[in-house]
Amino acid sequence: MIDKILEANKEYSLFSGVKNITVAVSGGADSVALLHALNSIKDDFGFSLTVAHYHHGIRGEEADRDMVFVGRFASSLGLPFVTEKGDAPGYSVKKGVSLETAARDLRYDFLNRVNTGVIATAHNANDNAETVIFNMARGASLNGVCGIPPKRDNIIRPLIFCDRETIEKYCRQNGLPFVTDSTNLLDDCSRNIIRHKVIPVLAEINPACIENVSKMCRNLNKDAAFLDSQAEAEFKKRINNSKLTVKDFSQLPENIAKRIIILFFKHIFGVLPDMYHIERIYDVIIGEISKTSVSRDKSAVCKNGCLFFEDAQKKDRTFSTEINRFTYEDFRKLKNVHDLLSINAVDCDKIIGDVRLIKKSGSDTVKLVGRGVTKTVKQLMTEKKIPLEYRKNLPIIADDGGIVWIYGIGVAERVKTDKSTKVVLYFNSRLL
Repeated sequence: MIDKILEANKEYSLFSGVKNITVAVSGGADSVALLHALNSIKDDFGFSLTVAHYHHGIRGEEADRDMVFVGRFASSLGLPFVTEKGDAPGYSVKKGVSLETAARDLRYDFLNRVNTGVIATAHNANDNAETVIFNMARGASLNGVCGIPPKRDNIIRPLIFCDRETIEKYCRQNGLPFVTDSTNLLDDCSRNIIRHKVIPVLAEINPACIENVSKMCRNLNKDAAFLDSQAEAEFKKRINNSKLTVKDFSQLPENIAKRIIILFFKHIFGVLPDMYHIERIYDVIIGEISKTSVSRDKSAVCKNGCLFFEDAQKKDRTFSTEINRFTYEDFRKLKNVHDLLSINAVDCDKIIGDVRLIKKSGSDTVKLVGRGVTKTVKQLMTEKKIPLEYRKNLPIIADDGGIVWIYGIGVAERVKTDKSTKVVLYFNSRLL
């Protein structure tokens, strides 16, 4: 495995000029192997190590166990350890993003705050293949099928050439303990389905599929780097503070033009746009449409040969809500690996009449599980810092007895699940 790390360093200069590496360690086999390997070669390259672990506020006692484990492992290696506990579920509701996105944003914010050199993450060849397949399924551009970059900004990924089998073998050979995130064992999200079902099928077709995907990505990255360099040179000619000159944009090759849009978007917002926004902004430039919304408060427009982003009127956000039924036994199995499920589940037999979605009313009240007091919906939304544009259409489900559930806030005390529950109603909402 160390040979693969050295190969990645030779090709991408991962350790060049690096004095300190902040290693993101979850406690799983990948990050434990990464930390151990870097610790074994740190003197050869002259860098020091800091171990960083972020507790997302998810998975309850299991996550507490992981934090303690990583701290002890760092101590056994004589390395400094930094950790922090956050609230990914609360952030998810506040920002209107998925729980996975919330967890990632908070984790990288923490890593950047404690970092004094570069950040090393344990993304490996399997993660890379999963990302490529996931992006292909969504309809990716060239950059999307280039996979996970071995090096970007202040982040390095020394295990990017190492497959999971090699990593687990390294752990066994070196007697390294590690913990397992039980949610990774479930087929409850796209990435886990790819990991547990798609990759094994590809391995049956060709056992070297993971390695071959890595080789493909290395070749495609070279092509992408050339196109990016061409776009970068053109972008520098056209950028003027918050505006981009686009008078002769249609004469550029489309793959260069869209890369320039990406650079401009990142220049203004500090983040990369998705493919949908890239296409819509391109349509604005060539005159297919007059403007396009790129966020809750900004729209892309083109006037006098220049592209820029203007303030957009905020609109109320809308949601899609589903109701699922589980036996209590099936629900308990899910709950054991994901405590967050409890705030979205009620006892079916405690429902009075029929359940239905209702519109928010400031005077509606509910007594939430474990709160001991009755509060208005408005008070609860204020406490949870629900964005104003979400409040009008925030999913609220009621029965003939009143409110039973509010998205992102919780369920009523009178319909909570307990040991006598036989059937569970589980509510699930997402932003449209």
